[in-house]
Amino acid sequence: MRLNKINPYQVKNRTASREIVRFNQSGLFLIEMMISIILSMTLIYFILDIYQTAVKTADFQADLRALQANSNLASAILHFEIHRAGYMGYARLSNGFPVVDYFPYSLTIHNRIIGQEKEIIIRKMEETNSTLLKDTRDGVSVVLSNEYVFSPNDILMIADYWHSEIFKVKQIINKSNYQIIFPTKPLKQRFQKQAEIGKFTISKLFISKTKRKNNRGESIYALYKSILKENNTFSRKSELVEGVYDIHFQYSVMRKNRLYDLSVKEISDWSQVVGVTIKLEMNQSHLYKTRYLYVALES
Repeated sequence: MRLNKINPYQVKNRTASREIVRFNQSGLFLIEMMISIILSMTLIYFILDIYQTAVKTADFQADLRALQANSNLASAILHFEIHRAGYMGYARLSNGFPVVDYFPYSLTIHNRIIGQEKEIIIRKMEETNSTLLKDTRDGVSVVLSNEYVFSPNDILMIADYWHSEIFKVKQIINKSNYQIIFPTKPLKQRFQKQAEIGKFTISKLFISKTKRKNNRGESIYALYKSILKENNTFSRKSELVEGVYDIHFQYSVMRKNRLYDLSVKEISDWSQVVGVTIKLEMNQSHLYKTRYLYVALES
């Protein structure tokens, strides 16, 4: 039997070939893995980009809705407050209408509304009122309905078609279907049954900075209201609506059947003012909006 001799060079070449194949296969695997990583990273980048875009869009829509809501609310508040300037129930304020004051509270056609360029002061009876159930007679006590319950130290106004009076509450006796009010001083005028009684306020509307900041670190401004106190100073301001960073008032007067918007420097007689033109500057984050409105005075 004849045995074939093994060529050592052939064995070496075969081994080298196998190693080259394995090396090539490893290189292909590495390339495939790198391509997979790149594709995965690209996909993640696009997903993150879409997510960030969605978040920005949602934030923008939320800011836009907040801006519109704040703008509507500020406009509604200003319209309600200013339109009712000089309100005194079913009585109509006019030049010479008798109103007995209680210092520092007074109401005339000349001071129902007094303003500056960026603030306005309004005097009126609040709409939360009750009805007189008996004639006042001696003025020591006032018997009225309990649609609205008042409190001691409240400043009230009582008015009928002929006259009005402002007074302070000393004591109240509440009954099941009526209340008895005792003023600090007897009323100077006699009022008949069905006269209206409500809180009398002198309020100031203005813009001021809050203690809050937006997401860009900027101060947030708001529309505020303060009420005149008995010591003739305004109370601590109450925030009404945020996002109002500036306001401008002009005052409308009627001259020769034509309406003119005047600055406060051009007003010499506040009884001639029949309306107020307002420019509202609103902002929410990086969004800004200017809104104009006109409010006609009721009386």
